[in-house]
Amino acid sequence: EPSPQSAVQNMQKLVQENKVCAVLGGSLSSNALGEEAKAAELKIPFVCDNAAATEITGKNCNRYTFRLNTPVAVQQRMLAPYALKSGKKWYHITASYAFGQDILRSSRALLKEAGGTEVGFDEVPLNTADFSSFILKIRQAKPDVVIGGLSGGDLTTFLKQWSELGMKGKIPFLEIAIGDTDIWGVGAEAANGTFTKLWDANNANNPPEEKAFAAAYLKKHGKPAADKAWMGWITARSLFES
Repeated sequence: EPSPQSAVQNMQKLVQENKVCAVLGGSLSSNALGEEAKAAELKIPFVCDNAAATEITGKNCNRYTFRLNTPVAVQQRMLAPYALKSGKKWYHITASYAFGQDILRSSRALLKEAGGTEVGFDEVPLNTADFSSFILKIRQAKPDVVIGGLSGGDLTTFLKQWSELGMKGKIPFLEIAIGDTDIWGVGAEAANGTFTKLWDANNANNPPEEKAFAAAYLKKHGKPAADKAWMGWITARSLFES
C-alpha cells in the first residue's frame, strides 16, 4: 500500500500528466482523506470505493468526492447490538491510523451509551507480524467481547494467531468493514468472528446486473468475486453512467 503522501502524488500525476477525467481509489482511509483533499484542489471527481472513515463524508466532505463504503460510525452502530448480546465488557484492538482510530472512537461512544466498560485497548501499527503479546493481554483482561479495527493482512494475521493460541470460540471477536480476502486468507480452520462487509457474490438479493457480474467473474477466474472486485466494478460503472 502506498503512503498517503505517495497516493496523493500518484493522483496528481494521473491528472496532470495522464490527463484523466476522474480517479477511482481510496484503498485505505488515511490515503483516501489525502486524495479527497487533492480532488478538491484539482477540481476532479474522486470516487472512493473502499475506505470507510466517517470523516470522508463528515468534516472533510467536498463536492468532488463520492463514496461507496458505508461510514464507520454507521457500521459500528449496526454491529454494536451483536456485541452487546455477549456482554458489556469490551476490549478494543485497532490499527493506529484513520480507520482504526475511527472505530475506536465510535465503539467507545456506543459502549458508553450502553452503560458498558472498556477493560483494555491496544492501537497497533500497520503490518504487525506478531500479535501474541496483544492476545495474551486480551486473555488476561477477560473481556466479554473483543472489538477489532485491523485492516487487510493484519486482520488475517491476528485471526490466525488468535486460533493458534487457543482463543478461537473462547471470546467473541467482532469487526466492521472487512474484505472477503481478509477472511479467505485465514483459512476455514482458523476463521472465526462476526463481521460486516459491503457485498457478497452469493447474495440472492443482488440485482440482476450484479448477479451477471458475479457469474462472469466466476466463469473467467474460476473463483467467486471478492467484495473488492465488485467495488472496482460498481464504482467504474457508476462513473461511466454519470
